[in-house]
Amino acid sequence: MKIEERPPSDLNSAAAASPSKAAQKASPMMRFFFTRQIFGTLLCFLFLMGGLMGYLSMVKEGDPDINIARAMITTGWPGTDAETLETQVTDKIEEEIKSLQGLDDFTSATFNSFSIINISFRAEEPVAPSIQELRAKVDDADSELPSESTGRE
Repeated sequence: MKIEERPPSDLNSAAAASPSKAAQKASPMMRFFFTRQIFGTLLCFLFLMGGLMGYLSMVKEGDPDINIARAMITTGWPGTDAETLETQVTDKIEEEIKSLQGLDDFTSATFNSFSIINISFRAEEPVAPSIQELRAKVDDADSELPSESTGRE
């Protein structure tokens, strides 16, 4: 068996002349950035600086004024079970509230002897008129409610 010996300079030139299979499969853009590493580093630095300058130039407000009308209606009827309170008081108030202009969402919970209705209006609705309309609707429902129920606020 005969082994040929080549000088070390021949080995390096052979490796440089024929790139590996992985290098041949790489996309042209990847090869460009791997062979020109300084350009890639400078490009990353440029993107980082552009993002930092953009962030610092943005107008930010630490505590914006957002006024969203929210209200809570509580009703009480001492000694009454939750089902009776719901059917005779909470449901009637909810029916009146459903027709409010600008209503976003409302939830209710009924327990023994009291109920809670949470109302929220859309953000673009003015606060004072929304609360006034709500009070008017609750006053409209008041005539249909049993006289024993109290505490509608």
